[in-house]
Amino acid sequence: MLNIINPEEINPIFTQLIADFRRTQVSRFPINVHSRNHGSLILFEDSRFPAKNTKVHNIVGTLRDAGLDKKDKQTYEVRSRLINNEKFASHNDDYYSRTTNDPKKIGKFLKDYFKPFTPTEIAGLTSSKFSSHDDEWRDEFRWKLRDVVAIEPTELFAEVQHLVSLGIEFNSEKFKRIVTEACQCLANTCVGRTNLARRHMSLSTLMTQRKLPLETLTIPIRVWKKCPRACNNKLLCCVWLRLIHSSPRSA
Repeated sequence: MLNIINPEEINPIFTQLIADFRRTQVSRFPINVHSRNHGSLILFEDSRFPAKNTKVHNIVGTLRDAGLDKKDKQTYEVRSRLINNEKFASHNDDYYSRTTNDPKKIGKFLKDYFKPFTPTEIAGLTSSKFSSHDDEWRDEFRWKLRDVVAIEPTELFAEVQHLVSLGIEFNSEKFKRIVTEACQCLANTCVGRTNLARRHMSLSTLMTQRKLPLETLTIPIRVWKKCPRACNNKLLCCVWLRLIHSSPRSA
C-alpha cells in the first residue's frame, strides 16, 4: 500500500510509474510517498519510521528525474539500500543506485528494491538508535561535569592555601605536590611580575624626571616602531638599551 502525501506536487513524468507500482505493492506496512525538490525527487519511506533525511539506509528509496540522455530520452534514477550496483565501489553513493531510460525497468526496480524494513533491519536500526541516544545522554553529563570541575590555577591554589591554613592535610599525592611545589611556583611568578612592573615604572619615572633620551634605558623593552620601508605598518621590535650616567638635557 502506498500513501501519497502530496500528489499535487508530483512531477507528471512520475505519475504513471507510481500508479503502476501502487497496483503491485502489497507489503503489510504502508509506504509513504513524498514529493521533494519541486517534484524532481520522490521519496519513499517506511510509514513506521518517518525519514528525517534521504540517506539510503534510512528510507525505502528515492526516484529521481535524471534528465535527458544523448538521444533526448527521459532517464530516471532509483536509489535503495537493497541495490548493489557493482559498477561502483561499495563506499560510493552510486553503489546503491540504478539509472535507465526504460520505464519498464524502473517499474521492476521499484517492485524489487522498494520494500519496507524487515524485522532484522528494524532490530539493527533500533539498536543503533538506542546506542546513539545513550551516547548523547552520557555526553551531556560529561560536558556538565567538565564545566563544573574546570577551574583556574589561581583559584585552585587559593582554595588549597585556605585549606592548609585550616590545618587540613591532603591524602592525594598530587594535592600534596600542589601545596609543596605548585603554590610556591605561583608565588614566585607573581613576585617576578610585580618586580618587573615596578622596574618599568621606576625607569619610566626616572626618564621623565631627568629628561633622559630613549637611548638611556637599560632593560629590554618592546616599543612600537614604524616599518623602515615606510609602508605604515608597525613592527614590534625588541631593542636593548643601556642606562648611562648623564646629566639632564638642557632646555
